[in-house]
Amino acid sequence: MNEYYDILNYPHYELKYHPRMNIENRAAQFAPFDALTGYKEEIQEVKRIVTPEKILTEEEISILNSKLQTLKENQRIKVEYFIPDKNKVGGIYRIYEGFFSKINIISQEIIFQDKKRIKLKEIIKIDNI
Repeated sequence: MNEYYDILNYPHYELKYHPRMNIENRAAQFAPFDALTGYKEEIQEVKRIVTPEKILTEEEISILNSKLQTLKENQRIKVEYFIPDKNKVGGIYRIYEGFFSKINIISQEIIFQDKKRIKLKEIIKIDNI
């Protein structure tokens, strides 16, 4: 019938001087050999969601500029701004509330009393609180 039929029911051979390794240890010995180094990190990077940057219209830029010109020291304001992503096209939007200190023309930043700095080109909205 089958040429191996006579050995089919024999017990599995076990070495006398080497005990069998358990499953966890067998799996662990192959763990350092990751065939695709950095693959998991790359998958996480692809999964990470970014928001496209909104392009302001001329009218929105004009409103933003007029609000920037009327800011006074110690005025409490809320600023919505865009933080560009370093690895992908797009980024995230943040809202910051604080007391206005000054605008640094050289570095093109708005500076708050608590030393928080936001680039003028990243600001999309300013509201008085």
